[in-house]
Amino acid sequence: MEKNIHLSQVLYTYTDNLDIIGDVHGCYFTLIDLLKKLGYEQKNNVWQHPTRIAVFIGDYIDRGLNTLQTLELIKAMVDAGKAIALLGNHEFNFIAINTLDENGKPYREPRKIRQHKATLESIPEDKRQYWIDWFKTLPIFIETEKLRIVHAAWIDEKIQFIKQHYPTLTLNDNLRQSLRRGTEYFNALNCLLKGPELKNLDKLPIDDNYKQHSGLRIKWWINFSEHPTLDEIIIDPMPKIPAPAEFFDVVKPYPNDAKPLIIGHFTIPEKPHILSDNVTCIDFAAYKKKWLAAYRFSGEKHFIPDNLIFVPYNSKDPIIEWS
Repeated sequence: MEKNIHLSQVLYTYTDNLDIIGDVHGCYFTLIDLLKKLGYEQKNNVWQHPTRIAVFIGDYIDRGLNTLQTLELIKAMVDAGKAIALLGNHEFNFIAINTLDENGKPYREPRKIRQHKATLESIPEDKRQYWIDWFKTLPIFIETEKLRIVHAAWIDEKIQFIKQHYPTLTLNDNLRQSLRRGTEYFNALNCLLKGPELKNLDKLPIDDNYKQHSGLRIKWWINFSEHPTLDEIIIDPMPKIPAPAEFFDVVKPYPNDAKPLIIGHFTIPEKPHILSDNVTCIDFAAYKKKWLAAYRFSGEKHFIPDNLIFVPYNSKDPIIEWS
């Protein structure tokens, strides 16, 4: 099977001139505000920069009712060689809920469809398969000589599995195995697109002031102290109680001397900031009416705070909450 030649050519051309953009979630007008701030202009119906390209980190759909306009803008940039768009967990989920297994049942439970309410309202039914097919062509991650980009987590063993079993780095290489829960393919994708999570937390002493989740998002990239507390390791506000032993079974900190890594997904609640010298998140909760962020990468070995560019949520983007 052929390598993703187009992806390789674009990265080779712009390897040190990348603007990595966080989770848009249908916030079309907010995205335009960010592109303008980054110096992009619309020419021939394509947003573009004279010397740089955009790298979208995934999660283009759901939450915002301007999802279709968002997808059309991003795909036009990709088709013109002015952007790269990665796969996010929301695109992966949308594929799964719209793909039937050998028994004629969706790979993802119908009850999960509430997550996609905004997308289903935004995209006409006769156009959905077109976008599902496009999602299947999006790379799972990208890596240059100086930078790594993935939606949620860079776990070496999972990355190596993807490299071995996905020659084009897309779902088209192994779609059925990827969607089937319990397979090594699904587990690898789930880890890279969602990150390690803490589950089965019903026995933890968390009172009603803190929301219980089926899986809590871990700050997996940090080397924690020997006895971290729950509020230190979880993205969402948590009480200051000892982290459960299960934490140490799922967390794989990102090495301090590893290649710089950019992630999205984690909906960081604070104002945009750099996480560490070689790891930064660019998802700062646009759909929660906060910030849409981008990191302007120019070949540096350590992330520079001034290179994190962001704009506030634009009220022209209506949001649908589902949880």
